[in-house]
Amino acid sequence: MFAGTGVQLDTVNRWGDYTNMSLDPADDATFWYTNQYYNTSPVAGFAWKTKIGAFKFAGTTAPPQGTLSGTITACDIGVPIKDALVQVTGGPSTGFSAASKPDGTYSMNLSPGSYSATIVDPAHGCSAIGPFPVVITAGNTTTLNKCLSGVASFVFASSSVSLSGGNGNGIIEPNECNDLDVSILNDGCLLGSAVSAVLSTTTPEVTIAQPNSGYPNVAENAMGTNTTPFKVSTSSSFLCGTTIDFTLTVNFSGGSSVFSFSIPTCTQPAAVINGSLDVSDPVQEGRLGRNGQVSGCGTAKACPGVLGTGNRRYDVYNFANGPMAACASVSLTATNSTAGGNILSVAYLNSYVPPTPGNQGTICTNYLGDPGGSPAFNTTATFSVNVPANQTLVVVVQEANLGQPAGSTYTVQVSGLVGNGSGPGPCVNANLVSAASRVTHGGAGSFDINMPLTGPSGIEDRITGNYTAVFTFDIPVTSGTVTVTSGTATVGAITFSGNEMRANLSGVADVQNVVLHTENINGDGLPHGDVRFGFLAGDVDGNRVVASPDWQSVSNHEGGVTAANFRNDINANGTISNNPDGKLAKDRKGHSLP
Repeated sequence: MFAGTGVQLDTVNRWGDYTNMSLDPADDATFWYTNQYYNTSPVAGFAWKTKIGAFKFAGTTAPPQGTLSGTITACDIGVPIKDALVQVTGGPSTGFSAASKPDGTYSMNLSPGSYSATIVDPAHGCSAIGPFPVVITAGNTTTLNKCLSGVASFVFASSSVSLSGGNGNGIIEPNECNDLDVSILNDGCLLGSAVSAVLSTTTPEVTIAQPNSGYPNVAENAMGTNTTPFKVSTSSSFLCGTTIDFTLTVNFSGGSSVFSFSIPTCTQPAAVINGSLDVSDPVQEGRLGRNGQVSGCGTAKACPGVLGTGNRRYDVYNFANGPMAACASVSLTATNSTAGGNILSVAYLNSYVPPTPGNQGTICTNYLGDPGGSPAFNTTATFSVNVPANQTLVVVVQEANLGQPAGSTYTVQVSGLVGNGSGPGPCVNANLVSAASRVTHGGAGSFDINMPLTGPSGIEDRITGNYTAVFTFDIPVTSGTVTVTSGTATVGAITFSGNEMRANLSGVADVQNVVLHTENINGDGLPHGDVRFGFLAGDVDGNRVVASPDWQSVSNHEGGVTAANFRNDINANGTISNNPDGKLAKDRKGHSLP
């Protein structure tokens, strides 16, 4: 096809990596070929060129073909299914197959004939279907659209720390309460429904203050994020730089998935410095050698040593690392078209001792690593090094050539170091401190009867259509749930004010204990206690028995309602009277609660 006019003279660079011959699917007869060649000799290095050509044998014609195509979807909601494999057997082109793309479509060219098609996708939990009869005719397209059924399956997608938590920098640090969002991908073959998850960790000094959250329904090949942020709390003793290992247990209709992920902590934001090597900079004798080897945290290299003599300008930058060892990345970008490629970067530990005449060996003192070469104009040379805890990373940018023109501009970026940040305090979960039954007595106002958190219930002796169960916490509350776990009552609207959560109760039967369960305060997903509310109309003195002293007390307190006598207003109309309050007490004489 083409005779090269040069040859490769060295063995440094590989040959033939990019050679390929392929048959053109348009006609099944044309061969496409590409290969490298040299234009002149002698040549060394990456100086080859490329030729692309096509040929076919004389007298060959494209064989007759037809097309089988279609779309594979999920049977439940009709979304596209990717990676489903459509396989055909039994015809002239038996053994051919095609995979569905992310939009669910597939297509393959086949010789005319009768085939059987099956569709499988075990990687996504789809059940195989088929065989289906398929007839291919020359020049025509046969359409086979099918849907797959199976099970849902979730995998970890990503995690993110909210900027609204901790000290607002989106980085988990000691003594902080951070909101965490975790996105999961439905990698299965069925809509993920009734999805919820529990977050946990075994990392010391870390607690999950809010471990539970729901997720929306997640379609196949789609992602969902927790509807309530998980809360991650670190103590003041948490060591900056410790990686936190998490486990997320996802439950959904028909199954569950468990996976682990990790989040680094106290990571310093990348430091970016724009600089230049000019006449005002200090000079050193020679510069570091460039041996083509890139330093890495897992591939440390020996110092290449000094190269050359004469003055080279240099700049020095210091970056402090925090209380844990770090893998730091150093990137140098040449931003000057004239001097690009004639600068290099080197990393040192704690200090840099520039080489001087007669003492050039100091260029390797405290050496950590380098990229093995210089960046060309508008390109970047990157390497990484290990930096011990509480030590300083020193980055030196130096000229490569003697007598280099001044004004070699560059950008240095350093990332991966550990910081020393701290937050305003760990997560604080609400604690229930008191509970009460609140009733409004006409124009006299609202009055509470205390309901002890432990032991026998308090006694609500007033009769009304609705009661308000008041739960007081040690911090302000903005959300939570109240449910009846024992007794007869219906929980209605729940409202919040300061440290109070208030639940409306209706349909409350007399002479009973009602147990009210509090949970998920401020979205923490945790239970916060069960409180027994006793209901015994007419038990004015609250001794759990309605007797003569109760209606006598009503008689003694006839008149207006005050904070001192409100329990005698049994019908809660704002006035205490023998009729009906005293009569109510007499009618219930003998009723008691355990």
